[in-house]
Amino acid sequence: MSVQLYVKVFFILLLSNSAALAEVEASVDEWVKLKSKIIRKFPSVEHVRPSQLSKDDMSKYILIDVREPNEYAVSHIEGAINLLDSNKVEALAKSHPSKTLLLYCSVGYRSSLMAQELMDGGVVNVKNIEGSIFEWVNDGNDVVRGGKETQFVHPFNKSWGRYLESEYWVKGDD
Repeated sequence: MSVQLYVKVFFILLLSNSAALAEVEASVDEWVKLKSKIIRKFPSVEHVRPSQLSKDDMSKYILIDVREPNEYAVSHIEGAINLLDSNKVEALAKSHPSKTLLLYCSVGYRSSLMAQELMDGGVVNVKNIEGSIFEWVNDGNDVVRGGKETQFVHPFNKSWGRYLESEYWVKGDD
């Protein structure tokens, strides 16, 4: 093979890898933009990054998963309660006034919306996990199914699921 052919092959491979890298960077950029958009839409909600939470911290919170039951059934953060009704969440908050509610969903929109509703109703100790369960697992944190650790998460749908690293997508209807 001639030097010119090697150079051509090298540049083709370099350009194809650069294109793939640009797609990954665009995805990261989209993820950052989505989270920023959610934070701007719900400015009065406190958003906590998964990296700011330790296992020791979790005892201070009542962890609420506001996703649909079929999403929760695939996996959830250990200790989370699956509640979609803000009235039930508010009642739970009132029965545990020393605890802070920590809400999450797939990407943070539904949980931010519920956090805002709760705050509008007078609940003051409520926070949202920024990036929710997608960021939680993308950062390498554990999730459980039936009390046992699993790596899979319900991607909600293909559009939202692109923010979840593909290795965590549940396969089939699991």
